[in-house]
Amino acid sequence: MKMALTVISVLVFIYGVVLIVLFLTFPFNYRDFDRNKNGLVGVWEIEYVLSYKERTVIKDGRTCIEYVSLKDGLVLAVKCATK
Repeated sequence: MKMALTVISVLVFIYGVVLIVLFLTFPFNYRDFDRNKNGLVGVWEIEYVLSYKERTVIKDGRTCIEYVSLKDGLVLAVKCATK
């Protein structure tokens, strides 16, 4: 029982470290990662968001970068430069 608790604790810690690294290094925030909007970021959501491409678009006269999923072409996030 003690070994199982140790393994679960280590896995939870690793999962937390991975989330922190992703949030600090990728251009997405927590809401962008949480695709099903349930308040939790699952492994499948992380895997989905990691496969993306960037494209430049014009929105309201501003140059923006649109992050698009490579899996299905849906927009993950749009980040626009401030005026």
